[in-house]
Amino acid sequence: MKERILVLVLIETHGGETNKLRNYEKAILPILQRHGGEFISIMQPIIGTSGAETHVDEMHLLSFDHIAGFGNFQADPELAQHHPLREEAVKSLRFIQGKPFDLKEYFS
Repeated sequence: MKERILVLVLIETHGGETNKLRNYEKAILPILQRHGGEFISIMQPIIGTSGAETHVDEMHLLSFDHIAGFGNFQADPELAQHHPLREEAVKSLRFIQGKPFDLKEYFS
């Protein structure tokens, strides 16, 4: 049985390299989609509210049809071909995976 998962990606760029980050995102989008993934939201943190130990320039919320899709996406050789582009833009990435609750059931 497939279970949808969400992945929150916390991104710190090299000196605000958002244009390079956009180029990377556009390049990997077909790979993400091939593995059942999609961008749900791209967010900019509100300054002074995170309290995080590390700086976060951008947050991505991704959805995958199932957990294997995320693993397959990360292991895709075509994605690895784009790592030099990612390394130009991104100083650090953190991934937080979660299984969403059924909110109707949760609040019943």
